[in-house]
Amino acid sequence: MIAKEYSLTLSRPTVPAGEVIFDFVNRGQDPHNLHVDPAAEGPEAGAFSNTPSEHHQDQTIVMRAGSYTLFCSLPGHQAKGMNAALVVQ
Repeated sequence: MIAKEYSLTLSRPTVPAGEVIFDFVNRGQDPHNLHVDPAAEGPEAGAFSNTPSEHHQDQTIVMRAGSYTLFCSLPGHQAKGMNAALVVQ
């Protein structure tokens, strides 16, 4: 997944349930983070801390089937379009 002002681009919008490897790459000028929240009620599935420009983080998250919202939680970033939808089947 590539983050930059103010967008998140997924390598694919649908993944199989189970262990999902997230490769969070910040191509923006500002630091960005990533939160993975289920669309339905429930706890956050995972999160990446603030990642500096031109850096990346990898994380494996065990995902259950459902829809998820991915977003940057820095002030104003999500409202400016820094979010994406992920479907886990």
